[in-house]
Amino acid sequence: MRLMPGLKSLAVFYRHSHQEMADRLPSPVCHLTTWLCDLPQLSTLVIVKGPPVNKYVTSIPATVTSLTLCVPGLSSEDMAAAAAQTPNLLHLHVDPWPSHLGAHTAQIPLLFPKLKRLKLRHEHVPEKDFLSLHQLQDLEYLEILDSRPHLSELIGKLQALTNYRLEVTTSPRQRDVLSCQCKLY
Repeated sequence: MRLMPGLKSLAVFYRHSHQEMADRLPSPVCHLTTWLCDLPQLSTLVIVKGPPVNKYVTSIPATVTSLTLCVPGLSSEDMAAAAAQTPNLLHLHVDPWPSHLGAHTAQIPLLFPKLKRLKLRHEHVPEKDFLSLHQLQDLEYLEILDSRPHLSELIGKLQALTNYRLEVTTSPRQRDVLSCQCKLY
């Protein structure tokens, strides 16, 4: 990556998550730390599966304004560390499936106060924690990556709390993050 210091966007897709690789010895080397340190102009970062977030999070450049973490086992500590590294984050997509953010969703407005776009799963998120997203004063768009009964009622409550400035969409079908979405447009 040293030969590409001007790179603005990086997407890294791993075949397996760190949880799936736990049985394998030796553990694969995490090159992300080195790669990210060599990208001072990076603005968009996508990481799907791979090593635990705590192995590379401190190497994420502060220039990143769009972050996607589709990493199983994403913890509140990982989220806090990512927030510390990305003070000007505007776009966040977190999908720790098959685990979930749950009540940690309430921390998002405190950790990432400048967000304009957010994608996450609603599954296992208590209502009060979901509704706390109204505290994101600049949030314009929320995409919920799963569909649950009574979700439309909850979305209505959230929109009312934001004086209907927030656009909310749901994705009822499970999406494969590795597939090209261009065919959908």
